[in-house]
Amino acid sequence: YVFKPPATLWVHALAIALFGQNMLAVRILDVGWALATALTVSAIAARWTGRQRIGALAGVLSTFLYNDFDFWNTCQTDGWFNLPVALAILLATRVSLGESPRGALIGAGALLGLAVTFKYTAAVLCLPAVGVLWFRSNPLAHPRSLLGDIGRLVVGFVLPLAGTWAWLAYNGNLRGFVE
Repeated sequence: YVFKPPATLWVHALAIALFGQNMLAVRILDVGWALATALTVSAIAARWTGRQRIGALAGVLSTFLYNDFDFWNTCQTDGWFNLPVALAILLATRVSLGESPRGALIGAGALLGLAVTFKYTAAVLCLPAVGVLWFRSNPLAHPRSLLGDIGRLVVGFVLPLAGTWAWLAYNGNLRGFVE
């Protein structure tokens, strides 16, 4: 049995498909993944503060915090789920600032659901996405709008989880996964 969540296997399969069947493959993918995460964190910080330099600093700091120059702590699901979470927060931020349509919240929810397929406890990270919507909106004046936005997040959140369960069932692995 594999005790890791399913997305861990997907990342390894992607690394092998892109860079060959060797340990360097997953390391190369991890560096690219960390860079994409840093750029996303940078974009979030820049939007929230209105300062590009703060955004750049946040991106650099997130890279140092993740890598910590420690071989043993890289290429782990604990780091990989950061990118979908950061992308979800960025999407929620863009919606709250009027830069993206409200339907993009389904994508944000899907990214949070994907994060759960990397690490189950990532489900608690839905709270920051809801927090972004709450603090950037006027929930007392427009409660239906906030509830609609949360509903979009929930719909998106369920999609990758349902897809994962269907994929596991199709391959005959659902029972072992549940056990």
